Amino acid sequence: MPKKDPNRPKRGLTAFMFYSQGRRKQLKLSAPTLAFGDVAKLIGGEWKKLQEHQKIQYHIQSAKDKERFNVEMQSYIPPTDDKSRKKKRKFDKNAPKRSKSAYLFFVAERRPNLVSENPSWNFGDYGKHLGVEWRSMVGDKRAKWDKMASNDKLRYQAAMAKYKEHQPNVTTVDKVSLPEDSGHFQDSGCAEETDVMLSMPQHSMSIPALSDVKKEESSEKSRSFIL
Repeated sequence: MPKKDPNRPKRGLTAFMFYSQGRRKQLKLSAPTLAFGDVAKLIGGEWKKLQEHQKIQYHIQSAKDKERFNVEMQSYIPPTDDKSRKKKRKFDKNAPKRSKSAYLFFVAERRPNLVSENPSWNFGDYGKHLGVEWRSMVGDKRAKWDKMASNDKLRYQAAMAKYKEHQPNVTTVDKVSLPEDSGHFQDSGCAEETDVMLSMPQHSMSIPALSDVKKEESSEKSRSFIL
């Protein structure tokens, strides 16, 4: 794995991270005996209870920090050493599109309604709510999307068989099966999940690119424990 470039500009902090920074310092003074995990849970719970107008100052800080990051990235020159770059697997644009899981079909249908009904939610809120809804459905309630996934799997298998006839030397890697009730699709890394998100109608509010969101959420999880 290539080493992280220490000279690369630090990614902008989220509104929650700015809130967490200040609140954590206060808790260390007022409740020094609280365990590390308890502090994180307490801060997370407080953030969820805040009204939107109470979060404005943190969103402003986040927007400014994001702008700082974008400006610094314009003049940033990454290392040119080939060893520091990951080798990307070759992508065959002619290969059949992989089949979707039942959860992905559910997301494609449900998410546009959630965006319309809850325009003030942030990106992560939609994923969390979709995960909760999906986990609450059992048996016949999932039948519709299970059938769609089954049909799409047959479509993919037939298309791949035909594709291999014309590509005898090509070896394919089957998609790793993931639990459908995992409740989210932000960390799965499946190509078709990216297709689902990109095909969704976007609300007027600015929603970051999926690749940036994945990096931000991963970064936020690790850095929130450091702050």
